[in-house]
Amino acid sequence: MSTELRRIGEKARSDPQLVFTSLYHHVYDVDNLRACFEALPGDRAVGIDGVSKEQYASQLERNLGALSERLRTMGYRPQPKRRSYIPKPGSEQGRPLGISCFEDKLVELAVKRVLEPIYEVQFEDSSYGYRPGRSQHQCLDALGRTIQQQRVNHVVEADIRSFLDRCSYYPPADLGLSKRSGIASGSFIFSPLRLPCETWMASSSPRLTRCNTVWRDTPRMRMASTMGT
Repeated sequence: MSTELRRIGEKARSDPQLVFTSLYHHVYDVDNLRACFEALPGDRAVGIDGVSKEQYASQLERNLGALSERLRTMGYRPQPKRRSYIPKPGSEQGRPLGISCFEDKLVELAVKRVLEPIYEVQFEDSSYGYRPGRSQHQCLDALGRTIQQQRVNHVVEADIRSFLDRCSYYPPADLGLSKRSGIASGSFIFSPLRLPCETWMASSSPRLTRCNTVWRDTPRMRMASTMGT
């Protein structure tokens, strides 16, 4: 993580009420995009364009420069996700996945690197869903300790069938930009990434907003996280 991004995280931790108003330039910063390129694994499935990390690296500086310019001028548009299915117990169809193109993965990670340090400090210690350095196994361990060590009268498990298939990651309550986002354009976050609707898959989430960065956990995990407090 760059010095500037690290400083943003430190400010967010030291002053939770601080309003960030100018962050978007960090997203299209070439150094940030280059760091994201290095961080992305090269053995992941490719998107609909068939471009792998190795192919993208053949003209890396040219590609990063062009991407940075499109982001800066709001000319960037993500490509549709490639639909794939993985086995899911109790389902003949399987669990749907949306696989991003490599360049879209770069942008997703670039935005995540800017926003995650800000939102991370807002969540309770009992929240485990899609947070850095945390897993569902840790959540279940915390829940188990709570049940064993404290007085518990009820344990409730709730899930919604195909919840992530039918629900947008951007419900009306979250359509207004958070005062802590600092991203210059709401259209950059919301409009391009909302379309087409068939790409709203858990694996294809760019993790841009509060509901996507941390709150993206399923109702089952949310209940376990709450019970683990």
